[in-house]
Amino acid sequence: MRRRLDDLRSGSGVYLCALIDALNGAGFRVRVVLAPISAFGSLAVSRPSATIAARGCEVVWPDTLRLGRLYVSMRSEVWLRMLRRARAQLGWLLRGRRGPRPSRPSDVSEPPVPVDAAALAAEANAVASRLVVAEYSSLAPCLARCRADHRAVLLHDLMSRRSRSFRRAGLDPDHVDVPPDDEIGWLAPADLCIYVSPVEQAAFAPRLPGKTHVTFRLPICPRTGAVRAGGPVRAVFIGVRHGGNRDALDAILGEIWPRAHAACPEAELWIVGEIGEDVRRPLPPGVRVLGRLDDLDPVGGPDAIGLAPARAASGVSIKVGTYLELGMAALATSIALEGFAGTLGGAVRATDSIEAFTVALIELLRDREARHALAAKGLQARRPRDAEMQRLLASMAETPATASPSPPPARPAT
Repeated sequence: MRRRLDDLRSGSGVYLCALIDALNGAGFRVRVVLAPISAFGSLAVSRPSATIAARGCEVVWPDTLRLGRLYVSMRSEVWLRMLRRARAQLGWLLRGRRGPRPSRPSDVSEPPVPVDAAALAAEANAVASRLVVAEYSSLAPCLARCRADHRAVLLHDLMSRRSRSFRRAGLDPDHVDVPPDDEIGWLAPADLCIYVSPVEQAAFAPRLPGKTHVTFRLPICPRTGAVRAGGPVRAVFIGVRHGGNRDALDAILGEIWPRAHAACPEAELWIVGEIGEDVRRPLPPGVRVLGRLDDLDPVGGPDAIGLAPARAASGVSIKVGTYLELGMAALATSIALEGFAGTLGGAVRATDSIEAFTVALIELLRDREARHALAAKGLQARRPRDAEMQRLLASMAETPATASPSPPPARPAT
């Protein structure tokens, strides 16, 4: 991996937790190996989420000093990058917070630097692994150096399709623009491609013959604590900081919410997650920025309406799944639901324009019966752990490891 592990409750961290749960369920012992440079993001220290330890995972992070749960980078490149971002952040504050807030650098749409690639492969080869999984297509080239019976890639966000979606919406891609042929070429060392979205599997599988392709359907498990939550009637937007969420939040604050609040002045808009850092002050009427929350249950319930007005999207929308788990009514644009390939049925109300989205939101804010009925449909959209994926992983866990002459551990390592 090359991501920070500080927060796994939202964004693509949810995919990671779901995969670890599936691997544990299949009988694997899971080691999470982090890139020594890129996995620190724009900071030089990191405290991986407790959810990793709770799942029994071993965290391996080369070139770091560990102090309890805190990992400190020993690489000069990481410290220099943190200083550059601190300088940019200070300049933004001195300008009175004008212009876009400096964001954390992200290079997941490019193959890792040689130091990261070598370190990841070395750590993967340090044990007799039956299965090595690269997160993101850009990490797949590292698999060529890994000794294992099975080499897989978790494809929860195809970079080339994300670029196309942004351009189609008239936006600049929020990462390096990757041509489809390049991304397909990265996957050459893999023998298993794990897709979160069946739409993305349909796009790539025909161009990668000879490999095993499987859709890993993200579980949706409603949480009874959230269903009982109270509070005012409210719209909720949950998100991490990336270009698609910023564009959606701009649409909410600039076009959707002013009309919705004028029609329903008693309603509130709650902005949850790190995307709240991008909201300018003073806040518009009725808006509350809650930031990161350890417990999302109080946000949910049938009097909350989860918003997903995306104009650019790829993979499967995590926020939509989170809204359903929290017992909310969910309202989304059609583009935000593309990755689900129709598997949610009528659990989410879909619209085709910002105008239609605004009208639908006002209707749901005003109509308690309709809001509660839609929330109830969402609870019926429960999706258990993917049975096909579990069978495939279980068969791999039973395959004797041949990657190393040393004996395998009591449970096979991933």
